[in-house]
Amino acid sequence: MKKVKQILSIMASMAVAMSFSTNALAADITTNTNEQLVIDYLESINSGDWNNWVSFFAPSVQDDYEMFVSNESNLQNNTGILTVNSVDVLSVEKVDNSYAPKVYPELMEYFASESTYECYKVDMDTDVNQDNGYFSDGISSHLVILVKDNDEWHIGTMLGCPDELNDANSLSSISARKGYGFCDCGSEPSTIKVMDETGYVDPAGVDFQDFIVNVTCNEIGNEGYDTEALKANIMAVKMCGWWAVEAEYRENFGCDIKNGDVNYRSSLLTTDKNTEIVKDAVSDVDGWRMVSSSGTGGKLFFAAYYAGSYNDSGKGTGQLRQNGSNYLAESLGYDWKEILHYYYDGSSHNNPDVGTVQITNS
Repeated sequence: MKKVKQILSIMASMAVAMSFSTNALAADITTNTNEQLVIDYLESINSGDWNNWVSFFAPSVQDDYEMFVSNESNLQNNTGILTVNSVDVLSVEKVDNSYAPKVYPELMEYFASESTYECYKVDMDTDVNQDNGYFSDGISSHLVILVKDNDEWHIGTMLGCPDELNDANSLSSISARKGYGFCDCGSEPSTIKVMDETGYVDPAGVDFQDFIVNVTCNEIGNEGYDTEALKANIMAVKMCGWWAVEAEYRENFGCDIKNGDVNYRSSLLTTDKNTEIVKDAVSDVDGWRMVSSSGTGGKLFFAAYYAGSYNDSGKGTGQLRQNGSNYLAESLGYDWKEILHYYYDGSSHNNPDVGTVQITNS
């Protein structure tokens, strides 16, 4: 009997040790610094203090969030994450950095190094004021991107969770997902939700053609570009916006795209004469679309663009140079289709290879 008691005593000690070890492991998981940062960020919503929520973001990206949460119309309209009353974080899991969409201008400096950003899949249970298409009652999955700024980790952004992350057998298949890669191309959208430079998001969205005119006017409308270059830029703006409607990468703001991604503003910066020139060029390419031809074919992709220099650099990069497009038109005689092929053919910016892009009039 004494021997049995000794054995039972040893087994009890082992059980306590195993229990302690298990609890310690659980504590390590739940108190991992960056995972805890994600939890604290999301559950800060429960206090109702949106300024505190904003404070979790990297200092370099806080301004837009401050404008957004301080806009009374956004609050009243339950726009984006502002509709959420409470959050219960159910799980946090670190995932591969390849899931970070390379479409956020404010985060590109962090994406330059694998050591300055991390991606986390989050499952959470939310209670909302009203379902706004981005957040609703119940359990949902999201992707949170952390960025390292001055040796400290902060929130970079949050977006819809890639479908592949909900299927352990398809984690290696990342050719199409929210915020990254190809999207199905249906009919041209009639409206698009945009956040302007004041932080306001019209809950009804804006007319898609008006969006194209607005962005083109405010990007290059007063630059006096050659007509062919102007049309190429209009197509880039159109396809960038069209992709954004499908990609769902700005869920926090409750919009498809925002000022900063493109130069959409509450008013036009162009003269009346230049506004009419832009409108005429938009009308000339109405009905045209540009999609991929590689692999799946006929897919929307992120038609990136930026100012660039007045030269022929950037061929095949997937990023149109605005000033470069004017150089191609003025100095080399390219038409607008040739300009699009020059920059986008064979490119893989934020997506697999698009092949030779298809430019068609539907």
